[in-house]
Amino acid sequence: MKRPSAKWIVLASLIVAALIGVSLYCGFPPIRDAPLPAFAGIPGAERVGYYNHSLGGFIDQEYLVRMDLDGADPRMVLAALDLDATEEIPEEFWRMIPWYWPKSKRPGMDAYASRGFSIERGSDGLYFFAVHDRSKDRIYVWVKDNF
Repeated sequence: MKRPSAKWIVLASLIVAALIGVSLYCGFPPIRDAPLPAFAGIPGAERVGYYNHSLGGFIDQEYLVRMDLDGADPRMVLAALDLDATEEIPEEFWRMIPWYWPKSKRPGMDAYASRGFSIERGSDGLYFFAVHDRSKDRIYVWVKDNF
């Protein structure tokens, strides 16, 4: 039986490494995380499952957070983040990378935003844009931490 050459082993290793890198970049599989500091200690949200995805940044950071509510009261979560209901959902919200991120508005989805949230950089501070999907008992949050 013929053994594979070193060249084929290196090529196969590079392909596997690339596939793992791309899948992690796209949020597959989703890995349950600890809450970001902004979400820690929300009353009534002790059982919430957090799935965080960093959009990067140097001084200013952006994150996407999927919150699986697991029976937690969404009103308490939204109130703790100081979000107000809004009708306008930025088109950019639907274009986010993780495969589990919603791609369009469906019935049973409500949008909320921090005062001063901007799709551009905006002022210094911590800002949130959230969509509550009642049918899946989840909140999807776009976090902008501007320094």
